[in-house]
Amino acid sequence: MNVTHLYIKSQPPHNLMPTQKQSDTAIFLCQLLSNLYQPIQVFRYDQKLKTLYIQAGLNDEISVIIDQDGNWKFVL
Repeated sequence: MNVTHLYIKSQPPHNLMPTQKQSDTAIFLCQLLSNLYQPIQVFRYDQKLKTLYIQAGLNDEISVIIDQDGNWKFVL
């Protein structure tokens, strides 16, 4: 019996993952929060909006959104 194997290299679609700039900014901000002894409560990538969301602080008082270009802003 002759068996043929088919190997498919799978990669996640690009819209399901943050960009490299978003990832770099997220690492920077998480390190900064950690250095300031602020707990990170939520870390989420929104596939629809293509943004990263970080919520931190003892009372969840710090909220940040990171866009696809790696720019970040506080959410008020």
